[in-house]
Amino acid sequence: ELMVEIMVHTGIIPTRSRLCNVAQNLYPERMTAGTNVFKGEYDGNAVALKKPRHHSLVRGPGAVPADLYREYYILAMFDHPHILPVVGVFVDPHDSLPAVVTLYMDNGTISVYLERNPDANRLRLLAEAASGFDYIHNLPIPVVHRDVRSENIMINANGHAFIIDFGSSLLLQPSASSTTSSHDKSPGNPRWMAPETLQHGHYPITPKADVWSFAGLGIEVFSGKRPFDDIIRDGAVVIEVVVKNRRPSRPRNIASARQLYDSVWALMEQSWEIDPSDRPSMKDIYLLLSSLSRPASSA
Repeated sequence: ELMVEIMVHTGIIPTRSRLCNVAQNLYPERMTAGTNVFKGEYDGNAVALKKPRHHSLVRGPGAVPADLYREYYILAMFDHPHILPVVGVFVDPHDSLPAVVTLYMDNGTISVYLERNPDANRLRLLAEAASGFDYIHNLPIPVVHRDVRSENIMINANGHAFIIDFGSSLLLQPSASSTTSSHDKSPGNPRWMAPETLQHGHYPITPKADVWSFAGLGIEVFSGKRPFDDIIRDGAVVIEVVVKNRRPSRPRNIASARQLYDSVWALMEQSWEIDPSDRPSMKDIYLLLSSLSRPASSA
């Protein structure tokens, strides 16, 4: 966090992080409430540039750049084959807006990829993502992603999964469950969020919040629909989960659910336990998914 503060207040980007001569397409490929993501090129490679939207700068001097710089430094900490590789930071000379530059993922989100490739090995893709989450959860300073869903799992040209978007993530104390980060960005969408992230209560935020959300990602992968897709308003999901203790239903009788074995569904159900300590670890999830994703496996 200290390095981010230095960058925001001085406007100085360390030489090792600063990029020059990055080409950028005119129109964004993806948009969120606070950022635009453009395709570009750097050093002969296709890249993605994540930039703050102009109007979002009204949040306060340096606020949005701080979000981006923080995400850059979190990404730069990682070294894992299924986490989006970060290239550096580029300041566009035309609008002076900074961009976090990462490698470009040719096949889009996991949902888009599965729509175009319905026979893809869904278990393998989930296992690859699970291995990345297991990695960040077991760093010396554990990281909780807090926004696990299909929009944040991208597929590269070779059909492999990569975790993206650490803008809502939390850094945890090495030997405690409380967070050390002062970052307070909204942690995702209620359809995927664990109860302890929906309301302040008995349970602190831990990596097990990602485990709950990962089961929601499983609903997307095996059904092609969002969790609680029958509920129109996102906010209404909070009442269903927290008050009524409702959980997503198992996808059935659809082609996308052929790989949803009973053992996988049982682990997903365990991932929705109200007490985080009763949920499996991401290591448990990875081991099951990877074992079942091999061609010789059976239910």
